[in-house]
Amino acid sequence: MTRATCDRVYPKGGPEGGVPGCGEPIEWARTIPGQRRMPLDLDRYPDEDERANVAVMPHHTGPYCRVVTKDEPLRDGERRRMPHFATCPVLNPPPPPDLFTDTDHMMER
Repeated sequence: MTRATCDRVYPKGGPEGGVPGCGEPIEWARTIPGQRRMPLDLDRYPDEDERANVAVMPHHTGPYCRVVTKDEPLRDGERRRMPHFATCPVLNPPPPPDLFTDTDHMMER
């Protein structure tokens, strides 16, 4: 796999409006079908861990990946990985704190 860092992300889906990434190490794989590049976290996950829903398989031209489903479970030679889209703190910022934590101000109806 091609190792890199998450140095630029595009929340709107295009090259315009890109923002600095989180800086975490990632690896790139090509999707099946479509041949699009997908960033993956470096962490490996146990085969039973369904949170990591991408299967990666080695290939002489570079790794390929696909989504694991009930109809197409993990196959021999594949390993589970997590797409970086799901864990990048730039793309998934924490929710803002509640503005109203005290419920006494709410009016009864």
